[in-house]
Amino acid sequence: MEMLVRILGVGAEWWVRPGPDRSDPLRFTKHAAYFNTTGFPHGGKFRRSWKVPGVLRFNGNSRINPHQPKDVLGCIFGCVGVTRHMGQNRLLAIGKRYGPLSPTHYLVAVDSRLYGYINFSLQWKNEGVTTVALSEHDGQQQALLLLSAAGQFATAAGVWRISRSNGEDRLLLVTDGQEHWA
Repeated sequence: MEMLVRILGVGAEWWVRPGPDRSDPLRFTKHAAYFNTTGFPHGGKFRRSWKVPGVLRFNGNSRINPHQPKDVLGCIFGCVGVTRHMGQNRLLAIGKRYGPLSPTHYLVAVDSRLYGYINFSLQWKNEGVTTVALSEHDGQQQALLLLSAAGQFATAAGVWRISRSNGEDRLLLVTDGQEHWA
């Protein structure tokens, strides 16, 4: 069954894998694959430092603008869920969905500098959270997490969950009985 995923955040690193036919004029657009994951800038490149290897993948026919990849934020995409491919997690965004739809899941990007550090030696997430990718380097973390509507995860700042405010889905921090919007 297809899940409807609202993308609220993406990782820091983007790259494209062009289609295989070098003479194809659509090699870098409709016949390409676009990937996103966690990582940290290092010179002109990225250091993934994966603790949980994984990617968010868009096929060229997923109706995204490869020149403006952050335009996917707030959009709902059809997905089949997190699968394993060549030793890493993969969330395939099949295509953008339109109309008055309610998402079944949410993709969030968690940076420890903004959301707090995740302590993996504790029970840090409930069964409504799946880790797509996680990078850790030099005391910093970046994670791509797929949350169901009931999903919650904990960082040093408190417990985070999805909530709706003014018609917008956002991460909400619950700490000491008080709620704070991210």
